[in-house]
Amino acid sequence: MPTSCSLSKVYESEDQENSTATARHSVSPAEERAFVDWINRLLVSDPDLKYHLPIDPTVDGQLYERCRDGLLLCKLINAAVPDTIDERCINKLPDKSNIFKINENLTLAVNSAESIGCCIVNVGPEDIEHCARHLVLGLIWQIIRIGLLGMISVQHHSELIDLMEPNETIDDLRLLSPEDLLLRWVNFHLDTAGNTHRMTNFGSDIVDSEIYATLLQQIAPEEKQSYLIPVTGIMAESSMFARAEMVLENAEFLNAAAFITPEDIIKANEKGMNREKLHLAFVANLFNLYPGMRSAPPMELPETVEEKTYRNWMNSMGVAPFVRDLSSDLRSGLIFLQLLDILQPGTVDWTRIVRVFDPRRQIFQMQDNCTFVVEYANYLDINVVNLSGEDLRTGDRKLTLGLAFQLMRTYIMKMLVQLNERHCGNLSERDILSWANEKLTMVGAPMLSGFRDVSIATGVPVMNLINAVKANSIDSSMVLKDKLANCRIAISTARKIGARVFALPEHIRDVDPKMVMTVFACLMALDFQLNGTA
Repeated sequence: MPTSCSLSKVYESEDQENSTATARHSVSPAEERAFVDWINRLLVSDPDLKYHLPIDPTVDGQLYERCRDGLLLCKLINAAVPDTIDERCINKLPDKSNIFKINENLTLAVNSAESIGCCIVNVGPEDIEHCARHLVLGLIWQIIRIGLLGMISVQHHSELIDLMEPNETIDDLRLLSPEDLLLRWVNFHLDTAGNTHRMTNFGSDIVDSEIYATLLQQIAPEEKQSYLIPVTGIMAESSMFARAEMVLENAEFLNAAAFITPEDIIKANEKGMNREKLHLAFVANLFNLYPGMRSAPPMELPETVEEKTYRNWMNSMGVAPFVRDLSSDLRSGLIFLQLLDILQPGTVDWTRIVRVFDPRRQIFQMQDNCTFVVEYANYLDINVVNLSGEDLRTGDRKLTLGLAFQLMRTYIMKMLVQLNERHCGNLSERDILSWANEKLTMVGAPMLSGFRDVSIATGVPVMNLINAVKANSIDSSMVLKDKLANCRIAISTARKIGARVFALPEHIRDVDPKMVMTVFACLMALDFQLNGTA
């Protein structure tokens, strides 16, 4: 199978370096400085990080040293996607000599990063502990990127419909990546200002500072606009560096001068420095702070926890382009085809698949791809009864989510079988339930009638199961009357002890039987790893 990056355009691969396995073994000083600046701005007031922040960007390696105990990464993940990690699970003052506590934090950070959609191929706790710079920096960028771009979509900002071009539909707009939406957003404000320049990239187009100067003037709140250095004043300066300084002076006044320096502006297209991603981050932060567009009523229901779970799992597998919206991003069939080829390498004959679509034939090409999805899923004995290629291409919600679950379930079951050397053939859901009840009995806890057992809603059975897999992981004092709080500590602790759990606390509280099964399966896999039981 081709690498995931071969299936995407430069910006669709998200600068994402979604697979840190492809990261170079050298790091960009500009990236290090920018990420340190952002982390300091974002987290410096957190009292738990008083010994970690601020980081001095001029001290070589200090960023990686401060990440070694896992605390900073856990905090960064929660800043990117709030409540991903229950803070009660974090060892906040791990003694540097207590390798066990440090490893718990690092394991929690890595598994939690995966749960929000980071691809952690070749990134483990030991890489962070040993300061593998290219891997740690790549992981940090993925976390920052998810935090910055996660809400830049028509789904979350219905006012973005104003960016539609003639003859486009809302569906066309939804197919755009956050990068493309940001470029259109910048150009919308340039057009409103009467500026004929257009931004087509995050490099060469911004070296003269005119686009940034105009954008900041347009998006600044009305009461602050008069305090900014005017565009005419900036562009009258002959020194490119001085222009860039004035642009960032304006950005600082708006509390938005993150990620870039004057040098990053005038050398935006310098090869090998990866400054494009810094400008992407700068513009994304501007959008999040000052979208500067008229509000519009919400277009549709927000993403469900089920959709969020499948999306994050897909992204953690390293697919490209990055999945943001299941209702639109899966219609081409390419994401499903990549997942099928990951489940069973060599399954997909990529010479039969259309990867770059002809606008005139796009519907038919996507339909053909989706038909192949159903064909290959059948080949792998994945349940696709009543599913057609047209259902996937048109985005039938129920059937698309059904296939997404089947693929995730197959992945988890395959992982279980690979770890359970004593078991021949496939494992069933009944096997998982039997294992869970055997474990619960061993710690004196009540057995479960099934994955729909109402007691699961309290979170306590999952806590008991975690303690059965790894003793004393959850103290009884952590059990509360609040069901969701218990489910949060259960999910975070499962990740902390090494389980690759993708489900969310809400799945346990609401007793979603499919997702409860995946939690138990992930704990069963961990049990095989830690205890060698079957």
